[in-house]
Amino acid sequence: MTQLTIGYSDSEDRLWLLLTDDTHQFWLSRRFCANLLLHLEKALTESCPGGEMQGSLDAQTRVTLEHQAAHESESEAKPPHQKTSTVARKSSLLTSILLTVDSCKVDMELIAPSHSRSLLLNRAQAHQFLAALWQHSQSAKWDLPNPGWQRK
Repeated sequence: MTQLTIGYSDSEDRLWLLLTDDTHQFWLSRRFCANLLLHLEKALTESCPGGEMQGSLDAQTRVTLEHQAAHESESEAKPPHQKTSTVARKSSLLTSILLTVDSCKVDMELIAPSHSRSLLLNRAQAHQFLAALWQHSQSAKWDLPNPGWQRK
């Protein structure tokens, strides 16, 4: 099982992503992070299931509820802390991410000049990833626009 860790480097003023089964550390600039937050939230909203039901809630409300449910399930099912081994990693600045989002899953291809990596998430994991990016950008004091679930 691949675990994803997100952190912030104040000396670089960038977020970093580590995947436990990868040899690269991916770096995200402030602008890249802002665009990723915007596009991932938009893709999750546009693909949110349940809109075909008569009398259903609007897409933004459905995705907000989905986000809250994913956040609650994350806090209930915290995995046991695992000791991570120190691995020499190559640093790669993310230049693009290809997103494929549907009502069940999110496929993200992380693309850097010297390395690319595919990451498949279910919708709950995608919301948890989105929330972690948002929280780290807030901790970095980047003052990015509030995502839709924060505006409700």
